[in-house]
Amino acid sequence: MQRRQTSAAWLFLAPFLITVAVFFFYAFARAAYYSVTDFNLFNTPKVIGVKPYADVLGDPSFRRALGNSLVFAVLTTALQTVGALLMAVALNRRLRGLTFFRAAWYMPSITSSVVITLIFLWLFQRRGVANYVITQAQAYAPLTLTFLLFLIGVQVTQVLLERRRALPAGWFDPALGVTSALLATAVTAALAWIGVISAREVPPFDYQYFADKWITLGGVRILSIPLLVVVIQNTFTTIPTLMLFFLAGLQNIPRALYEAAEIDGATPWQQLTRVTVPMLRPVTFYVVTVGLIGTMQMFDQVAVIGSAAPGDTLITLAYYVYANTFKAGAAPVNLTFFNTTFGVPIYSRGTTILEENAAAVARARADPGGELFPQGAEVAHARALAAHAGATRPGAPLIFVLNRGAWMNFLGPRDAGVSDAAVTAAHLRQVLGFVAA
Repeated sequence: MQRRQTSAAWLFLAPFLITVAVFFFYAFARAAYYSVTDFNLFNTPKVIGVKPYADVLGDPSFRRALGNSLVFAVLTTALQTVGALLMAVALNRRLRGLTFFRAAWYMPSITSSVVITLIFLWLFQRRGVANYVITQAQAYAPLTLTFLLFLIGVQVTQVLLERRRALPAGWFDPALGVTSALLATAVTAALAWIGVISAREVPPFDYQYFADKWITLGGVRILSIPLLVVVIQNTFTTIPTLMLFFLAGLQNIPRALYEAAEIDGATPWQQLTRVTVPMLRPVTFYVVTVGLIGTMQMFDQVAVIGSAAPGDTLITLAYYVYANTFKAGAAPVNLTFFNTTFGVPIYSRGTTILEENAAAVARARADPGGELFPQGAEVAHARALAAHAGATRPGAPLIFVLNRGAWMNFLGPRDAGVSDAAVTAAHLRQVLGFVAA
């Protein structure tokens, strides 16, 4: 009976185990092997040792991408974890209209990241909303400071009077706060009306957020201002999702723990730090893990901002892979593929697509009936397929054409002056055979 149950368990587990074995363990082992070879997707791999790693580590752009990614991951994960916890605590209370606020605060998470990035680009332009708000804050600074001074003064006075009467009153008592705010507003308005204080004329605040500006520590560049803008954006859009995890965890904390803490005289802050946070440790671990994974894979915001900011200020590991593998014809450090999950590079030759394709097309024009690839190089066979794509768009990715008609349209007489006889069945079998292998 037990053996039958074990067999049934293995049977149900088989699809998952096979998937993990093929797409995780085998894929990782294969990538690790290719990382010490000269494999570039088209040639027979040969072991060359740790040269690919040395090439990558020697590239200043990679080191900057690694530093940006680590700083971005740590800072964003910390901010979004704390923000999500505080938001969950606020929304876990019984308030009127709570369902509306939960739905409204979750909206940024379901909005397209591309749209949010474009909005933040607009907000942080030189004449954007951020600079406008700072300009207005500087202009109305006298009124604001007057209001704050009277607010604090009236609040402190009320609290002291209440305590003198032996009544319990905290420094942030909401009822007293409303009274203090009303009195401070009235006094500030009266002073402004009689001309004692007024808004001042200030020049527009002109700060370039997407310039080559850095936050330094001891002369070392730590965080660029453009990346800080992305940190703010990512935190804004991610907090609502992580809030749901904390909210689910908060609803599983027994109410009796908070009642016991209140009986013992614990303040709300002590209840948060001594009851809530310890009880949410499993959820916090999950939130931090998900946050680190997501931030280390950050790509779309950098791609959308593009040339609006200097490259080194925003480049991350994911964008470094894209820029050196898919966007360009050849990697400057011989990097064809970089697995950002495990950090496994794969070696690539330093020649560009255009150089090899131009040579193949030139041979076809000179001798239409001859061999297109007299050198017999597999890389040239496959890369010749992208000859005119590369001529039209330098650095275009490889294009595989798996039928004779498409091959003729791609390297036909109209484009390269190659006759129909030049594209023989042998050539086609050679190319298709290599691609199939």
